[in-house]
Amino acid sequence: MDILPVSLYEYLALFLLCFVSFLIGWFLRGKKRHTAAVADDKPSGTTIDISVPGKMVRAVQTRKRGGEAVAGADFRRLQHTYDPLPPEAFEDVEPTDDPSKKTSAVRDDLKRINGIGPAIEKKLNKIGIYTLLQISNFTREDIENVAKRLESFPKKIEKEQWVEQARALLNDPSEYE
Repeated sequence: MDILPVSLYEYLALFLLCFVSFLIGWFLRGKKRHTAAVADDKPSGTTIDISVPGKMVRAVQTRKRGGEAVAGADFRRLQHTYDPLPPEAFEDVEPTDDPSKKTSAVRDDLKRINGIGPAIEKKLNKIGIYTLLQISNFTREDIENVAKRLESFPKKIEKEQWVEQARALLNDPSEYE
């Protein structure tokens, strides 16, 4: 008994059988994916902290469908009702930001430092270094970490004296122009 199709009708029947099987599988796969998505339907990034005892989160209608304010809506209930922490709660807290390492909101042209080209400047920006002030405040540990992340020669920053150049540029911007 020969299994291979011989005539055009057998080829057509085999094609239709394969096509119908494909459509059934495609439909069931889509149905399964949709069912899984509905079952796992959780809005991303929206969490409510209900760990505060005695406080309930309730929705209050403030507007009608047309956008008009609801008569008698108590907007004061919507204000923040949690008690602030007492000052004693902050006694043992140490600041995490070193004021000497504050950066300006403006990005500096890091390419003004000899040894930093466009590619290295992009890499520095990717790791969060945007200003000359940041580079001028590098510690030895910072230099090692940046060198690892830049995947450059380990001593490039020290050899080309980026920290000293950044300090000089901060003191006299025209020095390296």
